[in-house]
Amino acid sequence: MITNQCNRHITPSFHAKVVAYATEMAEALMLEWGHDFDLHIKTKRGGRSWGGVKGISISDAKFSASKGRHKFVEYKSIAGDSTIGTIEGDLDTCIKALVAHEIAHWWHHNLLRKQHGAGWGRYKKDLDRPHGQRWQMIYRDLRSWFVNEDTRGINPFHDLEAA
Repeated sequence: MITNQCNRHITPSFHAKVVAYATEMAEALMLEWGHDFDLHIKTKRGGRSWGGVKGISISDAKFSASKGRHKFVEYKSIAGDSTIGTIEGDLDTCIKALVAHEIAHWWHHNLLRKQHGAGWGRYKKDLDRPHGQRWQMIYRDLRSWFVNEDTRGINPFHDLEAA
């Protein structure tokens, strides 16, 4: 089940975009992987964005004061990656990149929980560390399908949804 919560200080248009992008990405992952994890989508004013086992929380901090071209800056370890690195574009592109980053965390945490049960947290190392290879694989799919301009139009799930 997908639920959402809007902080009263957030603009309804920002909240609606985040919910739409997160829902589309989550449904694509559910379709691809065959799992149906609960997702709670929250938007807030200021602070840090995050993704965890229960859902995502997206802050407007990176976007509220910006005009024109925007830049979504990734962590140093992946910033230079051609698919999942730092991206410049319009406001919607950068919001999508942030949502994809946090949805990848939500999905990754839920896969670990499904695979390892209640003690899943102790498996967050090596391949499964927070920005490790498995998370990067999930994030790479989301960025390719929904965010990156050169590959965005070839989302394989649009054809399946229309059928």
